[in-house]
Amino acid sequence: MDITINESLKRLRTAKGSTQDDLARHLGITMQAVSKWERGERYPDITLLPVIVEFYNVTVDALLGIDEMKKEERIYELLRIHRVKSKFYNAEEISDGEFTEKIGELQGFLREARREFPNDFRLMLLYMESLSPTRRGELQVNRDDYDEIVALGERILAECTDDGIRLNTQLGLCRFYAACGETEKAKEYARMTSGVWQPMTLMPLQNGDELFQTAQDSISKGFVLIIHSKLQVLRDDSGVTEEQKRELFKLIDDGTEALRNAAPQT
Repeated sequence: MDITINESLKRLRTAKGSTQDDLARHLGITMQAVSKWERGERYPDITLLPVIVEFYNVTVDALLGIDEMKKEERIYELLRIHRVKSKFYNAEEISDGEFTEKIGELQGFLREARREFPNDFRLMLLYMESLSPTRRGELQVNRDDYDEIVALGERILAECTDDGIRLNTQLGLCRFYAACGETEKAKEYARMTSGVWQPMTLMPLQNGDELFQTAQDSISKGFVLIIHSKLQVLRDDSGVTEEQKRELFKLIDDGTEALRNAAPQT
């Protein structure tokens, strides 16, 4: 991972609670110069590095991002090991006893990884998922781990800004609450998701008028998008070739036919 000095400067300033002007006055330079460093437009003169690290009370390695790169390399290694260790999830021939044993080993590995990097949200999410693993398409719920799963998920959602990690956490908590029979809590997390994930996650939890409304909204939005796409492609200045148009219209026709075939026969 490429960690640059401008990112380190911004991170250190945020952690210290200082301003660009504070560092500039300490170094006897202009705030504009510090601003250019943080934007990556210029780099500090090498003679200023000892003064900068003294101001932030860090090492030169930390300022240059070397510590951060070493940390990321170690986390990537742990993630790689996790991928290898978790391959048994999809093994059909594994017995229930073996599954339980391997889950225990995986949880132990992730606990150690989290001791090393307690604030890494990737490892936090993987550990949360390991506490309620999926076995042959069904979530395995251990009520003893209930509080820890919820606490991990809530912390991720409160502190993490990565959209992918947040989405997987929302989906994970939704499935967990649904497996625990807490449908309303599951719906709460389903509604936190966005795009196609929201109706796809909500509808299995709904019935009656509520399900009808979500399905109706989803179908209406889908048709509006299809019609809009078709109109845009048919514009005189669209630049879409006739072959491309035929391909898109065939996709629409195939989708319509798939919907007909999916409908129950009456």
